[in-house]
Amino acid sequence: MKAGENEIAPNGRAKSGLGGRVVVTGGGGFLGTQVVSWLRGHGAREIVVPRKRDLDLVDRQASRQAVDGADTVIHLAAKVGG
Repeated sequence: MKAGENEIAPNGRAKSGLGGRVVVTGGGGFLGTQVVSWLRGHGAREIVVPRKRDLDLVDRQASRQAVDGADTVIHLAAKVGG
């Protein structure tokens, strides 16, 4: 991917398509669902949202496998408590 290829224009739209694989950790959370919705609305073709039950982000090898082949990684996952 060339530098600046997926830059965001002042109107909030991607300057070019968001092709490729986008991994969004925390994509099922409050902020993550908004980001995933935005990505879908702006042409992202393949969005992967790993769930906590399927991926332990503390496990380095599992994390590497989860992002292997991704063109973009958006890390929004966090450990939260009540």
